[in-house]
Amino acid sequence: MLATVGLLVSVPAFAVAQASDGSESLSLHTSFDHYWRRYLQAVGAGDTESATRMLEEIKRLRVERNAFALHDVGLSFVYQGFALLESGEMEDARKHFEIARDLSPNLPTAYWGLARVAESSGILGYASGVVHRVEAQLAALRSGRDGTYATWNLLFLLLTALVLLFTVFAVVILYRYGVLLFHDFEERFGESLGGKGVLAATLGVVFLPLILTAGVGWLAPFWLAVTFGYQTIKERAVSILALMVLLAAAPFAQLYATWSRTVANPVYQAALSSTTGTFDVDDVLVLREASRQSPADRDLQFLLATQYKNLGDYELAANQYRRILENFPGDAEAQVNLGNVYFAQRDWDGALVQYNRVLDSNSRLAMAYYNKSLAHAENFQFAEREDARARAEAIDSAAIAAYERRTGSYRVVADARLDERAILEKFYGLPEGMRERPAQTFLDSSFVTGWGMRFLVAPVLFGALILVLELFFRERKLTKRCWKCGSAFCGRCQIGTGRKGLCTQCYHLFFMKDGVSAEARKEKLGQVHRASSKRSLVYRALSIVAPGSGHISAGMPIVGVLLLSVWSLAACAVLLGPPYSLPDGLFGLGGAPSYAMVAVMVAMVVIANVVRRPMSRG
Repeated sequence: MLATVGLLVSVPAFAVAQASDGSESLSLHTSFDHYWRRYLQAVGAGDTESATRMLEEIKRLRVERNAFALHDVGLSFVYQGFALLESGEMEDARKHFEIARDLSPNLPTAYWGLARVAESSGILGYASGVVHRVEAQLAALRSGRDGTYATWNLLFLLLTALVLLFTVFAVVILYRYGVLLFHDFEERFGESLGGKGVLAATLGVVFLPLILTAGVGWLAPFWLAVTFGYQTIKERAVSILALMVLLAAAPFAQLYATWSRTVANPVYQAALSSTTGTFDVDDVLVLREASRQSPADRDLQFLLATQYKNLGDYELAANQYRRILENFPGDAEAQVNLGNVYFAQRDWDGALVQYNRVLDSNSRLAMAYYNKSLAHAENFQFAEREDARARAEAIDSAAIAAYERRTGSYRVVADARLDERAILEKFYGLPEGMRERPAQTFLDSSFVTGWGMRFLVAPVLFGALILVLELFFRERKLTKRCWKCGSAFCGRCQIGTGRKGLCTQCYHLFFMKDGVSAEARKEKLGQVHRASSKRSLVYRALSIVAPGSGHISAGMPIVGVLLLSVWSLAACAVLLGPPYSLPDGLFGLGGAPSYAMVAVMVAMVVIANVVRRPMSRG
């Protein structure tokens, strides 16, 4: 099906699709494209009455054919709406976006257009604009066409934000405790290696993943592991959470790769179009060829019949359902849908025959009773209609109510259809071909093999590294950083080891107030002043560059992580928005405009610099 206005105008009124194997031709004189073309012609000629009639016919046929998502026709109205928006015709633009929303309720760009119209009315319209943008995101997640893209994009956004969050956290933690790591190396190996040797050894340990060619991505979790012994309880909790995120990376990466293969499958795309409203004649040809190659696949036969009805060729749809019943006798769904085709052709008695046949073998099928009640109503058999309706509601009243909410004022029979999930399961992970049976689960077990194992084993290895360091280097717990002067000390280098987080000199100078010479006092006060100034400068710089990281450096990891997580999410939404738009190309990742995310980032900077900085104690 054609999406743009210009191309739709050029669609012939009686287009015909002929399969390469010489099968039946497909008449398109009652397709949605045909009525859309006539609508455009009426609009161009200024014939408002005919244009309105064609639009109402499209809406009626949408319900009659159970094609509740007319994506391409709706998108054409969206394109026209944006053109009107650019020319300043706001009211006409709003009407076009509303029509698009009615024709395809899960079309994100229709809500996006309504948001643009609302925002053009001034500052008071921004509240409505925000609501419409939220509706656009929710519509994208519900959409059969955009839903998987939107879901993966949001997951990718969240995981990227988490990676950024924990990378910044690891960098700050390394800055906070790297001096303690150097001090411990100096105490143990200073005499044998010398000052430069100790520095080289410390850097070697810090950058060990790069030396082993494991990759830059492993630096952050490695830094959290080697500094774990120095961290506070709250910092350790965040570090453990960061390491656990690695467990989510393996299944996410594998599932994403598998899904990417699926969407490249042309038969999958042709099958999916039967539910998304992207009805294309080429999809019929693809499904015909696939059905010819796999004649025993009932689902392909069923999808082909659905496409025939979507495109308005009821005769081909009826013939296809008859073939299914020949090959798969007793197929209740095919039998119900064949009755529905008769219903659409105003053959009420033929429809009743099919519904009764289904109910003879399956007396608990609410859909058959519901459709039967409508056929009786058309035959003016109102007693029978009430009886069938009562039976349907007794079996599944919720399903009937949900269906009638979709049909609105129209009362039409309900089709049985393969939904998006069933179609995805059938082709899941296959760049070509299909499964004989649907996949039992989306969690492909292959993620535990190959490179995926690295993500699963890494937390275990880092956990083992932490355990080894805790068992064999217990003295690390005695290594601390004086919260006054910033110098590192431990039980080996200072008598009494220091108390209350203070080195020996600071403890005597500021706590005991004894035994300190004037010269030593002056030198120590200068060191304290420099350390305090440095902490303030680092805190302020980090709070501006990455809000929350300053609090992490000052010993407030929970507050810091909360601020940093919001900032990271907003930053990733701004940076990743353009490359990760949905298939229509008008709707970016994250569902919010970049200026709103920039405003969130600025707000985090302000909050981070307003929240009172604590006095560091580590």
